[in-house]
Amino acid sequence: EALDAGILPSRFQGVEEVIVDEAQDLSPIQWHFIDSLVSLLGANLVIIGDDDQCIYRWRHASLETFLNRCRSAELLPLGINFRCPADVVEAAARCIALNEDRIDKDIRPNREDRCSPQVRVFGNAISEGDAIADAIVARNRDEGVHFRHFAVVSRTHSSRVEIERALLERRVPFQILGSNAWARKEIDRIMDFLKAAEGHREWLDCVGRVASELPGIGTRTIKIALGGNPQDLKAAIHELQTRARGARGRNSVSALSRALEEAAVLLSRDSGAQRVSDAAALATNLMFPADSAADEDSGGADSSRSVCDAFMALAKHVRDMREVVDYINQLRYPDAGGREGCVTLSTVHRMKGLQFDHVFVAQTCEGTFPHARAIQSGGIEDERRLWYVGITRTLQSLTISFSETNTFGRETGPSQFIIESGFQIPLGPEEMDGGEDAGLEEILDDSDVSV
Repeated sequence: EALDAGILPSRFQGVEEVIVDEAQDLSPIQWHFIDSLVSLLGANLVIIGDDDQCIYRWRHASLETFLNRCRSAELLPLGINFRCPADVVEAAARCIALNEDRIDKDIRPNREDRCSPQVRVFGNAISEGDAIADAIVARNRDEGVHFRHFAVVSRTHSSRVEIERALLERRVPFQILGSNAWARKEIDRIMDFLKAAEGHREWLDCVGRVASELPGIGTRTIKIALGGNPQDLKAAIHELQTRARGARGRNSVSALSRALEEAAVLLSRDSGAQRVSDAAALATNLMFPADSAADEDSGGADSSRSVCDAFMALAKHVRDMREVVDYINQLRYPDAGGREGCVTLSTVHRMKGLQFDHVFVAQTCEGTFPHARAIQSGGIEDERRLWYVGITRTLQSLTISFSETNTFGRETGPSQFIIESGFQIPLGPEEMDGGEDAGLEEILDDSDVSV
């Protein structure tokens, strides 16, 4: 506002040159600020950026403005990559050159060494997660590579669920950059639903929180209906049904009643590996049936539904609610490691600007990376920029992996970006042996994490 009024703050007096780094990420309002400042100063403007790394358009970064500025200015190309081995740079340049909405540049490596990037194929996401964790453990054990030198990159939070599980089972310390999907409200509501169905001591509060997610049931209705402390679940549902206003609210209560009854039957079974997962599916279909509510960290890729799908994938590995609670808490508050540090897990958006000796780019399935919604909406060039950023985080080695059945059990194929980069894809999935690593049951038995 001061600049628009022609008022120049004293701290800028005498400035002759304005230099803006990472200019490809500026929003229109930030460009307006820069233009106003330069105009008042009568200064020269130097903008530094890389249109191939413009990956924040979902938070209003203006690629178009950046490109227009570059095309109308004196250009000094900076095409030399000093970070990555030569073959990684060549692959990244080959892929990103397919984008039409970019400034053509000669991207070339400064380094002459090559790391021979590896592409690994697995039958399912469980095998992929186990293999990545085993590879990290092996290099740490056999070569003394500290955990802090490893990073696992994924397109979304939810697509790396089996990697988190595998690291946890092997007691490999890790950190999650950015927002932790396991701390999201959707996970809390599914846990509330499962506790209510199982008759947890806080079942009444859990029912109230679940009901608040349903259409036609307001907070006032819930407060009145449950405020009298009904003695059991049947009585609570009756009170909600009585107090609900309109057909929409009554239908929601009826759906809640049916879902809780089915979940209670599932959770009462003595065996069945999928019983917790199946009960979680009832909660998901009740509260989050549509693919909506994007996660801010991933540019709209982690919807409520995909986070719930990740929970269901994890739940297939547990026996009962105690294990679910312990598991979720360990994922919410992972071990940060000691002297050797920890493995870094991150989406591509959070990985920008960072570098690691050994990088794994995981779940590079078509529909996951590139994301299905981007394919449908014509955003493939944005996804290709994400790929370019993801594979150029490495200093020494690059491993790309995908599974023929993705994290959520859907059959898929390799990302088109693997092919565009010129990487060789193995003819078939790897056969995985059952390792001798500690299983989840042992990990949870040793855990001292509580709710």
